[in-house]
Amino acid sequence: VFTTITGLPDVETDRTASRNPMVVRQHTIVDAFKGYEKFYFLGGSLNWANIRGLLMRNIEGLEIHEEGSYRAPRVDVWGISDLHLFEEANNIIREKVKPFFAIIQTSGNHRPYTIPEDNRGFRLRKEDEKKIKDAGFISEEEFNSFRFMDHAIGHFIKQAKKEKYFANTIFVFYGDHGLPGHARHMNRAEDQLTLTTFHVPLLIYAPGLLKGGQVDDKPASEVDVMPMIASLAGIPYLNNTLGRNLLDPKFAGRRYAFTMYHFPAMPQIGVIGEEFVLTMNADGTRRRLHDYHSDSPRENVESMHPGEADKMEALALGLHETAKYLLYNNRPENFR
Repeated sequence: VFTTITGLPDVETDRTASRNPMVVRQHTIVDAFKGYEKFYFLGGSLNWANIRGLLMRNIEGLEIHEEGSYRAPRVDVWGISDLHLFEEANNIIREKVKPFFAIIQTSGNHRPYTIPEDNRGFRLRKEDEKKIKDAGFISEEEFNSFRFMDHAIGHFIKQAKKEKYFANTIFVFYGDHGLPGHARHMNRAEDQLTLTTFHVPLLIYAPGLLKGGQVDDKPASEVDVMPMIASLAGIPYLNNTLGRNLLDPKFAGRRYAFTMYHFPAMPQIGVIGEEFVLTMNADGTRRRLHDYHSDSPRENVESMHPGEADKMEALALGLHETAKYLLYNNRPENFR
């Protein structure tokens, strides 16, 4: 949530940036959507990690809907189900006359993987345990929870297609993080370099704006989400942080994703490029360069590609130090 809203990677080493009262106040591209009504929908409570403070302090005129705001019943610790969350959100935004910017944060694809009895025709599927694990799931419950999330999104789009706002709306779907693990269909580097913890899908659906379809497997990260959305919507914006418009061709061949493991003793930083993955300690030690497409991606190939290693090291250190500075120097009042 913090990274998408602010365009900054969370480089705090103690807990998370949203919990630090000194950095809660941040400039956000969301506020460039002048004349838009703004909504945040969550099935549970926003009283976690000071997310309420982050949102209310930075997004002007934000209307929050959370646990206690809905007619749908609470199903578990995450609040109402994702399916009912989409229904509740649709019932609210369908009545709006002004353009709107809405974030619907799902959470049901977490344990205990609850699927409500009132589920709009969803059916559980039994599969062989080996087949499930080969696909990257740890259990049948997780597999069906993932399927239910897909079902909920599909149900939402079917409902949205009946509404006036549909043809003029850009729908953006993405995951906040992945999980470590192995799946047969994935590149070896995803598992062996634990890239699955970072790797998530990003889907743009705007049939009234974008015709046809395409797949882009170039590196990107959550810092890029808001510049891309604002650009697609034709909204002029001031970008003070690290994100870039993913659809701008001038960045072709220069796309990278900054990564960070928040290990207590020494954080590990890195960048993921189209061909290589660089990792290193935050103090510059233990540098390693990995060939993403290699059959042995754990091998350190920096001696074979010293120029690439130097370039990616400079980028990783630069992004890390810049993010640390901007955390304390990105207040909106600094740019007025």
